[in-house]
Order: sequence, then structure tokens, then C-alpha cells
Amino acid sequence: MRLKRSAAQVMLPYQGVTTDHKCTQNNHPVGGHFLNWLGLIEAVSINPCHTCQISVPERQCPENYQKCADNVQCVPRFFCSDATVCSDRMEAQICTCPEGKWKCTFGKQCIRIADVCDGVEQCRDESDEDFCNEWNCTAGYWKCDDGLQCIDSKYLCNGAFWTECSDESDENEEMCLEHSCVDGYWKCANNLQCVEESFVCSSVTFPRCPDLSDQNKLFCLGHWNCTKGFWKCKNGEQCIKEDNVCDGDFAECEDGSDEVPEMCANWECPKGHWKCKEDNICIPASFVCNSINTCDDGSDEENCTCKSGYWMCDDGSECIDEDGLCDGWTDCFDESDEALCKEVHCREEFWKCESGLQCIKQADVCTGVSFNCADMSDEDPDLCLHWNCTEGDWKCMDGEKCISLSSVCDGFHRCTDGSDEDPELCAGWTCPEGFWQCADGLQCIDMDSMCINSWFASGCRDGSEQECEDKCTIVREKVTHQKNC
Repeated sequence: MRLKRSAAQVMLPYQGVTTDHKCTQNNHPVGGHFLNWLGLIEAVSINPCHTCQISVPERQCPENYQKCADNVQCVPRFFCSDATVCSDRMEAQICTCPEGKWKCTFGKQCIRIADVCDGVEQCRDESDEDFCNEWNCTAGYWKCDDGLQCIDSKYLCNGAFWTECSDESDENEEMCLEHSCVDGYWKCANNLQCVEESFVCSSVTFPRCPDLSDQNKLFCLGHWNCTKGFWKCKNGEQCIKEDNVCDGDFAECEDGSDEVPEMCANWECPKGHWKCKEDNICIPASFVCNSINTCDDGSDEENCTCKSGYWMCDDGSECIDEDGLCDGWTDCFDESDEALCKEVHCREEFWKCESGLQCIKQADVCTGVSFNCADMSDEDPDLCLHWNCTEGDWKCMDGEKCISLSSVCDGFHRCTDGSDEDPELCAGWTCPEGFWQCADGLQCIDMDSMCINSWFASGCRDGSEQECEDKCTIVREKVTHQKNC
């Protein structure tokens, strides 16, 4: 017996549904509900009168899917947003936020935890600034005296012209005198301001401390060790970034010691850099073998080799992906990748266009797409008539093109002659692995489209993948549905 669909859809939240339909004494049929193909509950009437039980056990969604609030529909896992995903429109009840984020009260938006109670409303319902008196600031943040705002601890007592706290408590003098700077920061001699350690003894031109103690030459000379990634100039009074030592640019050190040739000859370039042969300057490693002479002696473009799967252009200037050889597009500056294609044998699984100037993948031959070969020879009717489709493809009856096996009898015409959806063919067609045959025997659908309501999921035209039918059992991956009438 097949149950007819009703126009009215009734959505009921439930764990599992078991409905008995029993005849009354005067043999009037009794209505009930069942799960339709969209995962909704639908009213039905049963006639002639008899006992029928529809049992839908609690649904287990496939991997990377989750249940909607109705506990029936499966949808792809998603983070809170304005998107409508569930048919009951109750996304706010089930959506989650990724690690490190906080869910706004109205439930359809995620913000950074660090943005909660920061003095700026990020949630559209402004709920992130509603309860700040009770909010505990996250690690590394400090609560302003008014209890309404959290700020990054590194901004405490930084002596900036503006304050982070609206009540200005982050620059309170009494508090700053007692405050210990966070890691990576140094306290000025006046004991009131914290400055980044990388700025200490870095430039007398731009002091950070109001009392200039961070650039005091006597202090820098005898008491300060440059932080990691910095180098001390020969005069001992200044720290500069290691990346700027022997970089061939103007001297960073006031005494010019960072560009002295004798020193640079023995200098070991920092990680991520490469040393030129003759002038001993350090250049970023990404500049080596990039077809541009960065070193004055050109040593950065000498003896360049290519890793596996790449091909060296004839001028030795660069490496290109082997798939770019004779593909009809110039990749090498000297155009050598497209120069000798008539003499080049295409690699395995590739096919040479009739012009002899281009190689394309065999899977791209006779697909109905005419721009693979520039001369369009890959879609020549005579060629396609005798072409053997690659593994996993099927040839249309008219011999014009090849389509994927999964596209045969899927309800959509891919072949020009419509042969891939021919009823006689589909009636005897065996669906490929991972696909299920609809009750009409004329269509194969992806098993992941069964019992799932999603905008990208395609079901059977006859709805049989969800309909209650005699002794119908569907088993797929981790989801089992049994429907008996």
C-alpha cells in the first residue's frame, strides 16, 4: 500500500514516531502522520480500513551532519549565521560556535570571546555588552574599574594619548606604579609606562618612554641585551632586526656596523634568507630562482633545479608544473614550454591535439566541451565515434561524448540524444556503488541524498526514497530506516 502525500505539512518535534491506525467499529478510516521525503511530518488517511504501523526509529545522522530541533531532519553541520537550514527555522537552537567564539543571545551569530564586554557591541542584539558586571574577562584581559569593559592586558599603562577603558582606569597613576608589565614589555624608569621590549634601545629618534629611558645610551651599552631576532650594533648602543643585517640596503646602525663588508663575509644569514656569493648580502629565500636577479652578481639565479613534477624552462630561469607543458598556455618567460610541442610525446594519460601543439588529459577528450584543444580536435565527431571513454565514464548512444557513470540515469539529461536517461536503459541499469535505485527503476540517486533535506540534495522523482512501501528497508552507511505497512 502506498500512502498519498497531503498538501498540508504538520511539523512535530519528536524522538521517534510509532502510530497505530486502527479501524473504528463502523469501519471509518482513521488518519495519522508519517515522515515525508523532506523530513517533515505529513497527515495521511488510510483506506480501506485495516491496522497499519509506521515505525521511524530515532535518526542517526551521517558524519558531519546534525539534527534540527525537530529531532528528525538531518542537515550539514553549521556554525551560527543568518542562513535558513532547517525546515522548522529553529537553527538558533542547534547551531554552535567554533572554539574561541561566543554565541550571541538571539542565537544566530558568533563573535570572538575576547570581544565580549570590550565596550563595543558586536552582536546585532547587543547582548555581548549586556551582562558585563557578571562577566569574567578571559585570560590575558583586564577588567576596567567600572566593571563594564575588558581590555587586553598589554595595553595597561602604555602611556598612549588615548585610554582603552572608557573610565580611563587603565592609565590610573596609582595602579600603574604597582603594575608589573606583561611578558614582552619593559617598564620605563619613571615606573609608570610599559613599552614593547623590541622598542628598547632601537632608535634614539623614536623613544617610547616619556622620560627617554628606553633609549638611554649608558643603559643600552651596559645593561640591555637585545631581544630574540635582534642584533646589537658594534657601538653597543642600538639593537636592529637581524633581517636588516647585511641586507645590502642602507645601514640601520648609526655607526654603520651592520653593513661592513668584512663582517658580512662571516655573517650567517637568518632563517628564511640566502647569501649572495660575491657581495655577501642576505636576501629572502623566496627570491632565489624566481627569474629575477636580486644579487648584484646574479648568483641567486644560477644552477637552479626543479623538484619532482616540475620542468625547467630552457633559459634556466624558472620551474613550471609539468602539467603546464604544451597545454596551449605560455608559462615560461622564454615561451619554451610551448616551443617544441610537435616533437614532444604527451605523458601517460594525456592526448595530443591534432595540431600537435597541445596535450590534454584523456578524460577531457569527447566531453562535449570544445575549448580543451585550441583546434577543437578533441571533439571531432569522427574521433569521438571511435573513442574509448576512460574508466568511470560512459559513452552516449550517439557516440558524441563521454559522461560520468554516476550521471547515467540520475534524472538529468547529459547526452545530447538523451540516451543517458532512456527508460529502457534505466530499467535495466545497475546503479554504481554509493547510489540507490528509486522504486520506479528509472533513476539512481546518491545515498547521501536519502532522508536528508538540504538545498543540494536531489531525491527520487517519485519520492520513493522516503515513501512508506511494503517491506521497504533502506540501509546506508550509518543510517538505517525501516518502514513497514
